[in-house]
Amino acid sequence: MRFLSWLSTTIFRILGWKIVGQRPTEPKFVLIAAPHTSGWDVPIMIMAAYHFKIKLNWFGKDSSFRWPLGLLTRRLGGIAIDRSQRENKVANMAAQIKAADEFAFALSPEGTRHKSHWKTGFYHIANQAGIPPDLQFYRFWHQNGRDWPHHSPNRGY
Repeated sequence: MRFLSWLSTTIFRILGWKIVGQRPTEPKFVLIAAPHTSGWDVPIMIMAAYHFKIKLNWFGKDSSFRWPLGLLTRRLGGIAIDRSQRENKVANMAAQIKAADEFAFALSPEGTRHKSHWKTGFYHIANQAGIPPDLQFYRFWHQNGRDWPHHSPNRGY
C-alpha cells in the first residue's frame, strides 16, 4: 500500500491536484463520493483512497468487471452490481461492514453519471451498519478533492 500511496500522491501532484482533508478517524465508514460526473471519478476516488492509505471497497456496474478489466477492478476493491437483478446488496454490505473490525466503503449516491436525484443506498447501508456516512466531493474544474465532516446516520436525509 505504501507504494500505491506514493504513486497516487505523485500523480495528483503532477496533474496539479491538491487533496484537502484527512483520513477519517473511524475504523468503519461509508464514503459518499459525489458528484459522479465523469468516467474518471472512479480512478480518482481510488487514487484518493490510496493517498490516505485506505483499503476501499466500492460498488460498480457489472460491465466494468468483465475480462480483462475485471481482474483489476476487483483487486482495487470493486464489487460488481447487476442492476437488472434485485440482490439485497444494501443489507449484505451493511452486514459485511458490521462484521469487520475495519471497513471503508464508497458509493456514488447518483448511481450514474447522468444528472438525477441522489439515491439513498448509502444512507441505508450506513444506518444498518450503525456508522456515519462521510461526504466526499471532487471539484474537477478546481482540481481538488475535499472531505466534509461526518454526519450522523440517525439524521433525516
